[in-house]
Amino acid sequence: MTKAVKALSFVLLTLNRGAAQDFWQNINGPFGGTDLVLAINSSDHIFAGTGGRGVFRSTDNGANWTPVNTGLTNLGVLSLALNSSEHLFAGTGGGGIFRSIDNGATWTIASTGLTNLYVLSLAINSSDHIFAGTGGGVFRSIDNGESWTPVNAGLTKTYVGSLAINASGHLFAGTEGNGVFRSTDNGESWTPGNTGLTNTYVRSLAINASGHLFAGTNGGGVFRSTDNGESWTNTGLTAVGSLAINASGHIFAGTGGGVYRSTDNGESWTPGNTGLTNTYVGSLAINASGHLFAGTGGGVYRSTDNGDNWTPINTGLTNPYVLSLAVNSSGHIFAGTDGGGVFRSTDNGESWTPVNTGLTAPFLLVASLAINASGHVFAGTDLGGVFRSIDNGANWSSINSGLTNLDVYSLAISADGHIFAGTAGGGVFRSVPTALLGDLNLDGNVTILDVALELNCVFLAEGFCSLEYADVNCSGDLTASDVVLELLKVFAGNPFPCQ
Repeated sequence: MTKAVKALSFVLLTLNRGAAQDFWQNINGPFGGTDLVLAINSSDHIFAGTGGRGVFRSTDNGANWTPVNTGLTNLGVLSLALNSSEHLFAGTGGGGIFRSIDNGATWTIASTGLTNLYVLSLAINSSDHIFAGTGGGVFRSIDNGESWTPVNAGLTKTYVGSLAINASGHLFAGTEGNGVFRSTDNGESWTPGNTGLTNTYVRSLAINASGHLFAGTNGGGVFRSTDNGESWTNTGLTAVGSLAINASGHIFAGTGGGVYRSTDNGESWTPGNTGLTNTYVGSLAINASGHLFAGTGGGVYRSTDNGDNWTPINTGLTNPYVLSLAVNSSGHIFAGTDGGGVFRSTDNGESWTPVNTGLTAPFLLVASLAINASGHVFAGTDLGGVFRSIDNGANWSSINSGLTNLDVYSLAISADGHIFAGTAGGGVFRSVPTALLGDLNLDGNVTILDVALELNCVFLAEGFCSLEYADVNCSGDLTASDVVLELLKVFAGNPFPCQ
C-alpha cells in the first residue's frame, strides 16, 4: 500500500468514521424475575406485575413501560386484579396485598386480617367482593380491601394458586395437590370437583364466554369442564414446548408426551407418535417439502407423512439433546443442542456435522435458532448471547453489542428483518437497524469514503471493521477482494455478490 493511499485512508478514517452502534436495544418491556401477571383497565392501560421489579404500566398498548411502585414496599408481585371502580390490587410474595386508587401512581398496604401474606391469586366478583388465594387458604374482603376474613370451610388444601369466578358468581379455587374446589355461596363453603382430573396440581384457571372452565396443571396439561367443575376431560396437550404449522394449516405441538396434530385450527388434537421412541419434544421444524422434524431428548426424528410415523435420523449427531431446529431455503437443517453446539444436515437429516467454529458460548447450549431472508443463521445461547453465521454455519461471530442479558432462549425475525431475542429475566431485545453492506462510515450510502475505510480494514486492520459491513463478498473474512468489490460498487454500480 502506498504512503499516499495510507495517508488518505487515515485522514478519511479520522474524519468520517461513524460511531460503533449497538446491535441490540431493549424494547422497554417489564422484566425482573420469572413471574409476570397482567391486568388491563377500561382505558386500555396495561399493568404488568413482575417477580422482582414490582408493577409496570403501559399507556400505549405495550410500546413503552413505566415502573409504578411508589408505596409498594414488596416488589415480588404474584397477582393483580381490578374492581369496578378500577382500583388496582396487587398480591405479593410475602408482603400481603397493596391497593392503588390512582391508576398505579401510588400504593397503600391493604392486608388487615390477612394472616398469610403470600398472595398467589386474586379474583373480584360482580359485587366487588375480593378473594385472595394464599399459601394459607382463601381470604375475602367485602370492603375494598380494608379488612380480610378467612373463608376455608371444606377447603382441605390451603395452598391456593389460582382463582376464577363464573357469570353465576360461583368461585373456583385451584390447589397444589388437591385439585379444584368450588364454592356456590360466596366462599362460605367449598366442595371438591375433581372427577377426571388426573393431575391435581392446578396452577391456573380460566373461564370462557360459554362458562366452560379450564384448568392448567403442573405437568398434566390442560383440562376442561363443561358442567361447572363436576367433571373434567384432558384437552390432549401437556407441557407444550414448541409449535409448527405446515402449508395446509395443520398445527403440530411438541410436548412432554410427544407430538400432537390439529387439522381444525386447534379445536381438537390427535397424538402422532408412531416410531417416536423419545417423546420429550422441545423443538419442531418443517421443510419446503412438508417433512416434519422433531428435536427430542434422544436426537432428531423425521416424519414424511404429516406426523403419522417417525424415523430417527441421528447419524453424526453426537449430542442427542436437541433444543432447537431451523431449516433454511435450501433445505439445510440446523440443530441446536445442550452441550454440543450446532449441527448441520445438508441431506434432509440423513447425516449431521458439527458446525461450531467461532461459537464460543460457555456451555455450547444453543436454546434457539432462527434464519433470516438472506440465509444468515442466528443462534441464541445460554450465557453467550447471540451468534450469527453468514456462511451457512461454517463460521460464527457474536453479535451482543447492547444485549445486556446473555441468556437467550428464544429468537424470532420479523418480516422487515428485525431480530427479537427473548432472555431469561432480562426482557426482550430487538436488533437495531443496520447500515448498508459496505457502508463502513454508517452514513447510509456506499461512497469513496467507504473504499478508504475498507482499505484500512483489509491492509491495516484498523477502524470500524465489523464483518457485517466490511465483508462485502460474504466470505467470512476481509481480503483484497472486498476492496475491489467496494470500488466496483462505487464506480460501476455493481451489486455485492451476496446482495
